[in-house]
Amino acid sequence: MSSSAAAATRDILMGDSHIDLTMHDDEPMDDQGAGTDAEMEEEEEPDRAFWMTSPGAVTNGNPLTEEVGAGPYKTAFAVRVVDKPSTDIFQAHYKRLPQTKEVKDYHLKQAQAFDVVRTSTVWKTSDGVALAYFIKGGMSTGLSPDESAALLAQSEEATSALQRDYRPKHNPKDSRVAEDVKVMKEELERKGFKYARIHYSYGKAEGRPHGPGYVRGEAKHRAPVVAEFMQQTAWEHQQVSRWISMIDDGGFWQEAHQRYQSFGQQTLQHLYQGAEACHLGLDVLWNVASGPHRDKDDVPEAWTSTNTWSNYTGGHLVLPQLGVQIAQRPGDLILMHARALIHFVGPMDGNRICHVRYTNKWIFRDSQGPPAVDLPCPVEGCARRCASKSIFRQHMKGPADKKRYAAAIKSGKGKYHFMDDKAEINRLLDEAMAAYEAGVAGAASADAAAAATKDQGGKAGKEMDEECRRKMSVDFLLG
Repeated sequence: MSSSAAAATRDILMGDSHIDLTMHDDEPMDDQGAGTDAEMEEEEEPDRAFWMTSPGAVTNGNPLTEEVGAGPYKTAFAVRVVDKPSTDIFQAHYKRLPQTKEVKDYHLKQAQAFDVVRTSTVWKTSDGVALAYFIKGGMSTGLSPDESAALLAQSEEATSALQRDYRPKHNPKDSRVAEDVKVMKEELERKGFKYARIHYSYGKAEGRPHGPGYVRGEAKHRAPVVAEFMQQTAWEHQQVSRWISMIDDGGFWQEAHQRYQSFGQQTLQHLYQGAEACHLGLDVLWNVASGPHRDKDDVPEAWTSTNTWSNYTGGHLVLPQLGVQIAQRPGDLILMHARALIHFVGPMDGNRICHVRYTNKWIFRDSQGPPAVDLPCPVEGCARRCASKSIFRQHMKGPADKKRYAAAIKSGKGKYHFMDDKAEINRLLDEAMAAYEAGVAGAASADAAAAATKDQGGKAGKEMDEECRRKMSVDFLLG
């Protein structure tokens, strides 16, 4: 490979995407970020695809370990350190990672040289911020062998029952199911295994952080079946939440837990999983070997969890930036900052069931005040408003993905205007910004006028009260 080709490949590896095999009509458009001008730049970014990792400080020639947790959850972790500070990782803007066979094959080839981790390990930044934890047997921590065996069997049976009794509605126009995925599904079906992904979550439509929350995706269908599954697997969520509360030092768990409980069973309905739960989303994956991606819709500081069930070989979770494969087996737990770390599942054989818990970023954004902007679409007859400049541009241009672009044109639902004139889009953006700023200024003037009127009314009222009291006193004296 030439140096220019290698550089181009490294740039590709810096992307930000999420393999998602379902599309929902209630999610109007992809989020392209928080809407800053920098997010729309196409400039090449420095190569951060692979970070050097090394064991932490050594004592008597042995890698240093770190104890985390309390009571029965107290666990010793091997420490590995990356050569990046946390600011470079969590505040970086990452481009989308193209979901192509070339990119996936490149990562799979690189992964062959990675260490395979089989014991409890923590990966940290150079300034000591944890990026990921592999907790060997983490789902059984604090349980007796009999309790652990019973609960593991309970979850596996609940997932098998879900596979048997639940058939999610799939969008037949889903353009993100690539040809290699279709081939994979056919191969698994020949072996008698299922290939599927089900989303159960409570969240908000992308690009509408200030709209109402609702039960999303497949969770809206077959509620009694979903409710039974959620009840049978609630113990998993309890274990995950307890672990996050012990490792998190950034405030995510506290806010996530409080927010989850503030919604409660009345709001979360059949997705509610008890007083210790903290995550609002759960993906159930049957033999999904996802390609390299980041979870772009996660809360940036969130801890995403994965745990697996059933009989399989391979299926390691690969973290290419850390240069490792994690040999996760049933009962093991992985916690990681999935928005910052590229990750994917390696080759596998058998029947691998995976539960992924996460929290949608839009649920958190409504606690951060009003949107940065609220741009009205200036196209005649369109009433859409956009919460960021990037969403406005996408509304004008249409989806970036070619297949989704074609599907959007065919559906004709009016979500996009399909413009390709960049100058015209920028002109409309300027017009929308001017209208928004005029509206903000008008609202401020109206508020100031109302406040002045209130002050004047209050002053006049006070003077009238004083005059009435004087007159009443005089009348009283004269009477």
